[in-house]
Amino acid sequence: MWLAALPRAPVQVITGDTHWQRMRTVRQFFERVIEWDWPGPSAS
Repeated sequence: MWLAALPRAPVQVITGDTHWQRMRTVRQFFERVIEWDWPGPSAS
């Protein structure tokens, strides 16, 4: 939601494919965090 709310030039539009690709990248990041067993934010 934060990404979608960023201001853009009036002629610049994020396509459905771009949105899908960005969401896939975020999902992969969190999958790796789980896979690598990184400590959570309260572990510091």
